[in-house]
Amino acid sequence: MSETWETAVAKILAERKKIMSVQEICSAMKNHPLVKPHHNELWGGQPNLDHLVRSTLAKLKRKGVIRRVGHGLYISNRDTT
Repeated sequence: MSETWETAVAKILAERKKIMSVQEICSAMKNHPLVKPHHNELWGGQPNLDHLVRSTLAKLKRKGVIRRVGHGLYISNRDTT
């Protein structure tokens, strides 16, 4: 099974075991194999990657995988052990 955006972002948050900002999550995703050249193109003044990470965070929050602890701050609800 190939990794999805949801599993990749959830894994980053679970492995860090700390509160992370959207910017930190985007930085952690920059070299991920899922990120293609078009993800670095700007849309609305921001890279497509930022938009995709934000929408993925919203999906994960709705599913209860992560929780929002502040403006643009997230933490995993899961343990990696």
